[in-house]
Amino acid sequence: MQLLASPSKLPEDEIFLLVQILNGAWGAFFRATPALLSRRLASGQLFLLARGEAAPEELEYVHATYGLTPNDGVLPLGILETIDAVTGGAPARVPVPYAALTAEGRWREPLSNADTLVFVDLTTAASRQRSGLGRDLVRCALEHRKPHHKHVYTYTPNVPALREWHVKRGARETGVVLPGARPGHSVPDGALMDYSAA
Repeated sequence: MQLLASPSKLPEDEIFLLVQILNGAWGAFFRATPALLSRRLASGQLFLLARGEAAPEELEYVHATYGLTPNDGVLPLGILETIDAVTGGAPARVPVPYAALTAEGRWREPLSNADTLVFVDLTTAASRQRSGLGRDLVRCALEHRKPHHKHVYTYTPNVPALREWHVKRGARETGVVLPGARPGHSVPDGALMDYSAA
């Protein structure tokens, strides 16, 4: 498997497949398009992309569903989207709702005075859930954060199992819940987990 930090340009078929992964997980909350994802990737913010050799059944699914046959048998498997912020170490200062944090889902250029990195969305292909891919993307993001990102928080749906998942990967509970952080999501409240010391 290959982990790429801040890939600014990807082949069109990979962008298309990443959009399918995102919409499969978040579609009821927010619909991505290839143009929107390309804009996000070009924003200058930190994105982590996992690519890997596809299993035969994954290749078969991609071909049957989308009519695509990757030449090298490699598919995008997951993505961690991050954005910077200014919080001064106070997790409650992470912008809410999602639209305010992410510039209406389009992302924006990095802030010159940012001191915080926010893990906005960690999304993996359904076939790769519980494979360790999410853990690897989080670890890679922590390794690639900038020195001025003294604080690192998640923006995760406030679900006990998801909070526990982050704790197992080195985050600590902040106790901060952002009501209505993801309007329209099945779990609209967001829990902020702290990876700053991880």
